[in-house]
Amino acid sequence: FKALVLGSTGGIGRRVVHYLAKDKRFTKITAITRSEKNKQEYFSVNDSNQLSKINFLKMDFDKISKTKSELKNYDFLISGLGMYTQDVKDEKEFRNVEIGLNSEVAKLFMDGGGTRMSFLSGAGAKKDSWMMFARVKYDAEMELMKIANCSSVRPGAILNRPGDSGFRHYAIQLFSWFPSMSVETDDIAKAMIQSVLVNE
Repeated sequence: FKALVLGSTGGIGRRVVHYLAKDKRFTKITAITRSEKNKQEYFSVNDSNQLSKINFLKMDFDKISKTKSELKNYDFLISGLGMYTQDVKDEKEFRNVEIGLNSEVAKLFMDGGGTRMSFLSGAGAKKDSWMMFARVKYDAEMELMKIANCSSVRPGAILNRPGDSGFRHYAIQLFSWFPSMSVETDDIAKAMIQSVLVNE
């Protein structure tokens, strides 16, 4: 299989690429990024055969359509692209990333022969919720389901996410005392991969 990973240098995306590279069923993994990164460092992959499967696709998110030809002939799209809630300035910006960017890439992926997609949503995603995060995530799920055969994962507090540090890291770790409200980063990555492999 061939897979595209959107949001590939984020905490979840990095682990998705890691596990895809280890999976012998995948022969090509393309990490969509704004700039190339060190494969070994970002994806914790040292095996030369696994590293050779990983490619970078530099994308200008203001000109996504220019990469249309490079999004062809992939089986799956896995997206961890999003924003940390505390980094959101307003709902318009949040919607542009969660719905706008994800939808635009999903359309090109499907036009290029794609089959299935997995999207990183969040616990509590709900139509007309009073919480912006939940409301926008729900709307993103619905929009992506119109475009692709898309499944969504809805984790609660995400534990041990690469890149988390300082107060945010320690605050989130408190949720480890409540297993029903939290989930490990690696378990989310594995679940997203499994969701696109259903019936394969």
